[in-house]
Amino acid sequence: SELVAPAVRALLKTFQMVLWPPHSGTVIGTNPLFVYCHHGQALKLFRHLATRKILVRPFPDRTEFLRFGLHKTKDELDRLRQALREFSDA
Repeated sequence: SELVAPAVRALLKTFQMVLWPPHSGTVIGTNPLFVYCHHGQALKLFRHLATRKILVRPFPDRTEFLRFGLHKTKDELDRLRQALREFSDA
């Protein structure tokens, strides 16, 4: 949909700018509901985001993968960006 594409692009841009360079993550796939990623510290990232009340889906049998739901508002994206910056700076 026309509204989903900008949300996906914004989330991918956030990952490129904030998260991936220092921690070697990769976007595996996207769809209109979420972005599926590989990250070398996925469980640590999952815990970090959870302490900030940002929920992503981990995969117990694939511990280096996370699924991020798309944000609905700019404020939600800003919260995620801030949490990812904190993680990258740690």
